[in-house]
Amino acid sequence: MEQLKERLPQVLSNFSWGVIGFFGSDETTLRNELGLIISLGTSDREVLLREACLYIEEILDYSKLQDVNVLDVLKNHPDVYNKFKIARILCDIHSKISNDSPIPEEEVLELCKSILAETQEDIFYQILVRIKCYLESHNFEVPEELIKALESFPRPKKVDYWGEYQKTLKDFDEKGREFHEKAKKEWELVKSGKAEDPIGSIQNIMWNLSEAVVYNFALRRFKLVKEAYEIFLQTYEFARENNLFKTKLSEDTWLGKLKRVNLKWGNDIRWYEDYRVITNRIIRLTRIAEFMMWNRRIPEFPYANPYINLGGDYEHNDSSLWALTKALMMILDHNRSKGNLPTLELQEEVLDYALRLNLLWPEDVKVLKCKDGKCIVFRGEISEDGLHGFKKYPFNADVVFYRGKDTVIGYSRMRKLGYVCGKEGVDKLIREALRPHKKA
Repeated sequence: MEQLKERLPQVLSNFSWGVIGFFGSDETTLRNELGLIISLGTSDREVLLREACLYIEEILDYSKLQDVNVLDVLKNHPDVYNKFKIARILCDIHSKISNDSPIPEEEVLELCKSILAETQEDIFYQILVRIKCYLESHNFEVPEELIKALESFPRPKKVDYWGEYQKTLKDFDEKGREFHEKAKKEWELVKSGKAEDPIGSIQNIMWNLSEAVVYNFALRRFKLVKEAYEIFLQTYEFARENNLFKTKLSEDTWLGKLKRVNLKWGNDIRWYEDYRVITNRIIRLTRIAEFMMWNRRIPEFPYANPYINLGGDYEHNDSSLWALTKALMMILDHNRSKGNLPTLELQEEVLDYALRLNLLWPEDVKVLKCKDGKCIVFRGEISEDGLHGFKKYPFNADVVFYRGKDTVIGYSRMRKLGYVCGKEGVDKLIREALRPHKKA
C-alpha cells in the first residue's frame, strides 16, 4: 500500500498530462509524458485519448480496492492534483464530444477555473479553443466565462509560416551535408585501420548514412545519395570480411529509435534484424533516386508504403521523418507523371503530414489523381457554408480537418491553403467551398 501511495502522484501526473496533450493536440506533451508509460500502437488521437482516460479510471478503481484515497494522497502534490482535476473534466467532456452532446455549463466553468490556476501554457489555450470550436460548430451556447478565460491568455505570436518553411529546407540542407561528411570521415578511419573501435564506428557510419540519405533525397541531391550507397556497400564488405556480424552489433540501444519506425521493407542485404530498417532505407531511397534520375517509373515494390505505422511514431522535433514526408510527396508526384497512381489512402496520409508539418505549399489549385479517387491541393480560403454534411475537427490553432462521407479536407487557417481528398464530387466541393486565392 505504501508503495502505491508513493507511485500514484507520478503515474497520475503522466496520465493527466497525456490526456491534456491528446485533447489539446500538443505532440511534445503527449510523447514526453504519456509515451513513457504506455505503448501507443495507433496514430488516432481520439482513440489514444479514450485509452488514457480508461487508464486513469483503472488506477482509481485499483486504488479504491486497496483502500487508498487518491485525493488524500494528492493533497501533498497540489500541482499534480490540479492537472488531475483538469484531466478528469476533459475525459467527461470528451465523452460528450464523441456523442455530439451538449457540454454542461458547470463542467466548462470548472475547467476554466482549474486552467486559470495553471501557468498560461499554450496547451491550455488550445484546449479552450477546441471546446469553443466544438460548441460553435454544434450551435451550442458558448459560456461567457470561456470567452473571458481565452482572453486572459496572451495572444498567440504571429507565425511566419513561409519563413519557417524556408528554415526547414535550410535545416534539411545543413543536416544532409553534415551527416554525409561525418559518415565519410568515419569510414576513412575504419578503412585505414585507424578506428579505435571498428564496431562502434560502423554503427555511427550506418546511422549517419541513413540520416544523410533522407535529407539529401528530400532536396533531390541524388549524387550524394548514390555516394552514400557506395560507402554503405564498402562498409558492409569490411564488416563481412572481418567477421563483425558475429558480434552483438545489433543490440546497441541507439537502434531503438530506428525500430520505432517499424518499416517492413525486404532483406536485400542480410544484416541482423535491427539493421534492416536503416540499411533498407539507404537501399530503397538510392534505387528510387536512380529511377528518378533516369526519368523512369518507380516500381511500387521499393516504396510500397514506407510509412507503415508512421503516425504513431511522429515526434514534434523528428525532422528526419519530416524529410521523409517531403521525399514521399516527390516520389508520388514523379510516379503520377508516369501514369502510376497511388491509392487515395496513401496520398491523403502524405498530405495530412505535409499540412501539419508546414511542408505543403501549392502554387495554385492542383489535381492529384489516385487509383480510387483524387485529391486537390489549393490556395485560398474555405467557406464553411459550402461544407454541408461535414464534421469539423480542429487539430490546433492553425490546422483543421473536415470529414464527410468518403471525403476529407485538411486546411490551414493561417496559411490559407489545404487539400481535399475523396472518391467523387471533389471538384464540385472545391467550387462551392473555396474562395479562390488571389495572386499578388
